[in-house]
Amino acid sequence: MGALCATLCACNSGGAQPFGANASLPEVRALVAPASGDHGYETLHAFAGGRGDGGYPNAGLTAAGSTLYGTTAGGGPYGEGSVFRSSTTGNEIALYYFGYNSSYEDGANPDAPVTVSNGFIYGTTESGGYDNDGTVFEIGSNGRERVLHEFYSYYGPDGANPYGGLLLVGDTFYGTTYAGGVYGNGTVFQMGPTGGESLLYSFGAASGDGANPMASLIDVDGTLYGTTYGGGTYGDGTVFSLTTSGTESVLHSFGVAGDGANPRAALVAIGKWLYGTTVAGGTSNEGTVFRISTDGREKVLHSFTGPPDGVGPYAPLVSVDRVLYGTTYDGGSGGCASWDGCGAIFRITTSGRESIVYSFTSNPDGAHPWGGVVKGPGGLYGTASLGGTGVGTIFRIAR
Repeated sequence: MGALCATLCACNSGGAQPFGANASLPEVRALVAPASGDHGYETLHAFAGGRGDGGYPNAGLTAAGSTLYGTTAGGGPYGEGSVFRSSTTGNEIALYYFGYNSSYEDGANPDAPVTVSNGFIYGTTESGGYDNDGTVFEIGSNGRERVLHEFYSYYGPDGANPYGGLLLVGDTFYGTTYAGGVYGNGTVFQMGPTGGESLLYSFGAASGDGANPMASLIDVDGTLYGTTYGGGTYGDGTVFSLTTSGTESVLHSFGVAGDGANPRAALVAIGKWLYGTTVAGGTSNEGTVFRISTDGREKVLHSFTGPPDGVGPYAPLVSVDRVLYGTTYDGGSGGCASWDGCGAIFRITTSGRESIVYSFTSNPDGAHPWGGVVKGPGGLYGTASLGGTGVGTIFRIAR
C-alpha cells in the first residue's frame, strides 16, 4: 500500500530509534526568505531531508497554541520519515525518526496529521510494523516513541495501511485503514490511549458500500462521519456515517455526471452541513468542493477547472468565520507546467464563491500541497510536499 508514498518519497525498509528530544542534533532554522505573493505568504521552513531533518511532508499540521506539529513521509537518517515540531516563526526540530529498528516493528512513512493530547503526540504510519501494514504510535515529551498497535491483516481481519489520522473522542481513538478488514476493503477501528485496538466496521459487507477510506473521521453529536476513496453505487467513493456501536450508513455515492469523485479528505462541519473535497470529478474532472447534510442531501459548490484555478484537492477544508480555505495539489498559475501547475491555496464561501488565494511556484515557496491549512496565531499554516530546496516546506499565509 505504499503506492502513494512511492510517488513522493523513497520508501526504504527499516524500523525506528528514539532520539529523545534530539538534543544532540542542531535545531533546523528557517533559511528561506519570504516568498512574494498576495495575502502575506511566507515560507517558514524548507525541509532538508538529511540526517537532521525530514522530507516530503504529505500531511497537514496540528496547531497547539503557538507550536505546530507534523509528520514527513520521508527523509531523516533512515529515509522513513519523521515527526517534527515548529514554532510559528519557522524554528523546526525533528522529534523522532522512523526507520532504525531492523525487525520492522516500528512504523514508517506517516501520511496523516498527528493528534496532541495530555503532553503526548499520537499518530499513524501508512507502512512499517511487523507485517508492513502500518502502525499507531505515541511520542512523549522526551521524544521517545511507543508503538501502540501494529496492523497485521495477513492472519486475521485486522485493518491495514492507515492513511488517515486519529480522532479522539473522550478516551477513545477512532481511525480508518485503507485496506484489510473482513472483506479487504478497509476498516474503521477504535482503541484506547494505551492500545487495545479492535475493528468497529469492515467495508464491503453489502453491495454499494464504501471502500478504501483514506481520511480521518469527524465526530458530530456522537456520530462519526467520513469518506471512502472508492466503492459506493458507482465505484467513485462515498460519504458515510457510523455509530460508535458500529452501524454504518452510506449517505452519498459519488459518480453521477458532474458530481465529485474519489474523496481523499476528511469532512468539516458547519452548522447542519458537512463540507468536503473530491480529488476528481466535477464538470472538468479536476475535483470539487461539496456540501452534504447529515441526511444525505449533497450539492457540488465548486468544480475546479484547471490553471489558473486549482486541480485535485487532496486535503480537508478549514473554516474561518464561515469561510472555507483549502489547497489543491496541482493547478494555480505558478508554473510547474509538467505537473499542470504547482498547486494553490483557495478560499470558498459556503454558497460556493471560490477564488485562488495563492499559487505555488516551487522555489522557494514549495509545490504540491498534499495537506491542508490550519488556523494558528497570525494566520493559516500548512505544508507543501515538494519544492523549497526540493523536499517540501512549512508556510504561513495571512488571511
